[in-house]
Amino acid sequence: MNVLLIHGNGGSPARFDETLEHLRRLKPKWHFAAAELSGFGEKELPEAEHYWNVFLGDVFRAVEGRTLEPWCFFGHGAGAAVLLELAQRGWEFPNGYILRPRKTILYGGVGSAGERSLLYRTTRLAPFRRPVQWLLQVGFLRKMWSKRLFVSAATMEPAVRDRFFGDIGRCRAFPLMFALISSDWREEVRKGAWHQRFHFSWGGFDRINSPASMDRWKTDFPRSEFRLHENWGHFPMLEDPEGFAEFLVQECR
Repeated sequence: MNVLLIHGNGGSPARFDETLEHLRRLKPKWHFAAAELSGFGEKELPEAEHYWNVFLGDVFRAVEGRTLEPWCFFGHGAGAAVLLELAQRGWEFPNGYILRPRKTILYGGVGSAGERSLLYRTTRLAPFRRPVQWLLQVGFLRKMWSKRLFVSAATMEPAVRDRFFGDIGRCRAFPLMFALISSDWREEVRKGAWHQRFHFSWGGFDRINSPASMDRWKTDFPRSEFRLHENWGHFPMLEDPEGFAEFLVQECR
């Protein structure tokens, strides 16, 4: 089995570093790949007319060379939105190659689509997106944001928290994702992929994308499965990497 991991907005493949260590211990014969999306982490964001094509091209590079083998796709937040965009295209990449995964797991509300929180209402307005990004990573506010974003911030390794906020500050694509994952986009995806079967998961303590929004997704994707992880927040790969790895192995087997 091959497993593809796609991080959310403001992230980088480093969000899965600890999880990957556990995954490779649990399943040493499996292949694991973390997509490197343009404009995230250390990658530049090219000028483009169609940015979904850019991100889907990045995803293809992560699976290239193993496209005839079985895959399980996992997308977190905005990474889940990238997979829904691919799904509504019939799993056809911009280069024309079609790769339909055996299973698609979408965690944490699919970006900001459908969310009504104050944070997401603010980022709906383009002039506020960069200021929000700055506020999320500025040093003297990190303690406050840690308590807001994580379930058990006090027990997290300082290096993990610092890398998390550092990735947000470096993310060139941060405001772009809020523009792409719009209400209109969500409706297009619903029309194009409602009949497909996805595996949606939420954390019971998710303070970014509330599990209360799950009902809207159940209505729009009636053939999908939905699961609530009561003790997790929005970032189980950072707060519980071992438990998160066990979840992925169980779901992808």
